[in-house]
Amino acid sequence: VALEQRPEAIRAYMQVVNLNPDDVDGYHRVLSLVPDDADLWVRTGEAHRRKDELDEAQVAFDRALRINSESKEALEGKSLAYLAAGDPSRALRCLDRVTQLDPYDPDAWRLRGDVLGASNQNDEALRSYDEALRQRDGDAAGWTSRAELLRKIGRSIDAVSSYDRAIGLTPKTLAPRVGRLEALRSLARWDEVVKEASKIVSLDPRHAGALYAKAHACVQLNRREEALASLDGFLAVEPRSYDGLEAKRDLLLRSERWADLVVACDAILAIQPHHPRALKDKGRALLALGKAEDAYATFERLRVVAPEDLDALRGQRDALRHSKNAKVLLRTCEVILQKDPADAGTWTARGEAHQALSQPEEALTAYDTVLRLDPRNADAASHKAALLFSLGRYADSVKAYDVALEANPASPELWYEKGRGHYRLNAFAEAIECLDRATRYAPGDGKGWYLFGLALEGEKRYEGAVSAFDKALALDGSHAKAWLGKGTALHWLKRYEEAAAAYGKAATLDPTMVPALLKQGACLAELHRYEEAVPVYETVLAKNAKETTALAGLSTALEALGRTKDAFAASVRLSLAEPRDANAWARRARLAKAAGDAKDALAAITKACSIAPDHADLLRLKRDLLHTQNSFKAAVEVGERLIEIEPRDADALREMAVALERLGKADAAIEALNRAGRVDPMDRRTWNAKGAILGRLGRRDEALAAYDQSLNLNPGDRPALGAKGRILFDLGRVPEALKAFEDGLILEPNHLDFLSGKAMCLAHEAHFDDALSLLAVIFQKDPNHYDAYRTKGLCLLRTGHPADALPCFDHVLKATPKDARVLTWKGEAYEALGQNAEAFAAFDSAIESDSELGDAWRSKGLLHVKG
Repeated sequence: VALEQRPEAIRAYMQVVNLNPDDVDGYHRVLSLVPDDADLWVRTGEAHRRKDELDEAQVAFDRALRINSESKEALEGKSLAYLAAGDPSRALRCLDRVTQLDPYDPDAWRLRGDVLGASNQNDEALRSYDEALRQRDGDAAGWTSRAELLRKIGRSIDAVSSYDRAIGLTPKTLAPRVGRLEALRSLARWDEVVKEASKIVSLDPRHAGALYAKAHACVQLNRREEALASLDGFLAVEPRSYDGLEAKRDLLLRSERWADLVVACDAILAIQPHHPRALKDKGRALLALGKAEDAYATFERLRVVAPEDLDALRGQRDALRHSKNAKVLLRTCEVILQKDPADAGTWTARGEAHQALSQPEEALTAYDTVLRLDPRNADAASHKAALLFSLGRYADSVKAYDVALEANPASPELWYEKGRGHYRLNAFAEAIECLDRATRYAPGDGKGWYLFGLALEGEKRYEGAVSAFDKALALDGSHAKAWLGKGTALHWLKRYEEAAAAYGKAATLDPTMVPALLKQGACLAELHRYEEAVPVYETVLAKNAKETTALAGLSTALEALGRTKDAFAASVRLSLAEPRDANAWARRARLAKAAGDAKDALAAITKACSIAPDHADLLRLKRDLLHTQNSFKAAVEVGERLIEIEPRDADALREMAVALERLGKADAAIEALNRAGRVDPMDRRTWNAKGAILGRLGRRDEALAAYDQSLNLNPGDRPALGAKGRILFDLGRVPEALKAFEDGLILEPNHLDFLSGKAMCLAHEAHFDDALSLLAVIFQKDPNHYDAYRTKGLCLLRTGHPADALPCFDHVLKATPKDARVLTWKGEAYEALGQNAEAFAAFDSAIESDSELGDAWRSKGLLHVKG
């Protein structure tokens, strides 16, 4: 360059280096023109230092010092070059020279502190930093450097204070904030770490260190979602960071986010294809997701990577447990147990395999082995208990659940299963205790509340059962069985209206639930809503025409509605559907009798008695049917059978006596009644029956004694009073008879037999008008009353109305054609009308009926005298 052009050249070269401070060649071109410019040599040295050309930097700084031996910039640059070259002692000598030249240079003191800190002369370094900050308190770099040293030597609390000063001076500078973040991490002040990291991220959203630190702090604070969000941000910046992926894997594992864990493990395996931990966790995650085949393949990869790692086999074992491949599972368990005979989990899996192969004894042996190894192993104990339950060994199952509960006392599922075992044993109180615990631990479990209701119902705590079923239904209103259970509890409480509604709801939800329909029909019957009950039973029968409970209910409802023939038809269907049910045949017999089919009634009750020959009630029904059909001999045989069953059966003795009398065996009848009286002397029916038979035998005094015995037991016995009055009347003791009838009318003023008896006594005493007045009352209530017509005919005859009396006598004789006294009165009526032939015929009939009747002989004799 020509001499005259040097100034322009220098300006041009300086323009270049100003634009590019690291242009070393540019500096040398300038120095070739002005070789004695110390500042330019310093700048050249700095450029070399920044480019790690330390020897060239030292040469440049030395040239500057030869030009100006007191150049602080050259000395500081030289010290930094020494420091970069790993020679802090020479760097320190340079800085000492600077501080000698200018003891008030804060940059020199700060730089001196950096050098001392690098050489681990920490106390001296702190004094240098303090001196620098004393001279210039607003030096953010000084505070930052001081804080870094304090953090390095473990004085993190003091470091945080220094970082705070630096941040206060330069709030948007990252360096002090990053340092403060690390200091807070070392102090485990996690909340502050999160806040500081958030501030750094707000300044630099892609600051990987801050994102990772925030994630770590959130993990420590158990704020897993925030931790995962921070890790996702970190991995977006450094997607192949092994530490980040490992941290995310661990966090996802603890959070049981299985699908995300699979993705994280795949990312790790993309970097390290043979990473054992990632393979294990991926396999576990796939198992949790129900992907047993993929899990098995993953653990197979792990076996290739780590052939001796039992966790690979265990993972395959668990995959096989999920896939239900019992035979392969069993072989895998055997391989594991050869290597680790005390592996409790494998023994449990082996038990499951045996159980799946229908080998319960081998399964129990496996579970027992686990419990010998670990008496508090809840998994094995619960599996053993479930197996015992399935085998019907409920007591042993309960004991096994006790073992499981010792290890896991807060498990609602275990308490539920133990309660189920007690319920099957009908130990309802114990079941209630277990299910109370289960529902307290898991109040949202509907099946627990349902079984709780059933147990309370079994213990007859019906109000509590209703409450339990209500809670089950609050969780699942479509639980048909819970509606059925609620209905049953309400049914027991006799809250039939609510029970019927609950049963109806159950049947609506599950139309196949026949018990609900049957119980609904029963409730409607209890409410006398028979019209509604009939279609309910018919709905059941449309599905199963031989449903016996429905047929019985339908028969009962139809009978209550007065549809006797339809009820009888239903009972016929019932007896055919259940031909060995004696009660069904008895029902058929009773309804056949009501429907007027005496033959079917007798056949049905005979069938019932053949099924249950010792059933006393059925025998009584058969006896009564035989009585109505006048089969007295057969009735006596049935009575004898009843007495064989129970020799002290007073009812059987009494009714047998009635049949014996009808067979003409009066003495045997009386003997049977005497036996009945000895069996139960307080039975008025026996005394009344005895009085009736003795009366018909003409043994009136004995009959009176029998009726008096009945009246001694109960003075208000209406049949005894009526019968006693008639016997007294027949004995001619009319005043006593009248008193008996009047006593009866005191008890029951409108009793027709007492009114008729009183009218009869009044007529005998010639009080005909009074008698006719009473008879008018009787005819208003019963126009066909036999005794009333008898007495009316007598009154009309004695008051001179023989023609009117004859129709009355004819009406009576239609019912009792051999009534000798009425025949005698009829003869007298014919005689009064001058119809002697008819009169003689009537007298002859009377004498034929009762040859001892003196009035008939007398009237016939008088007619002969007149004739």
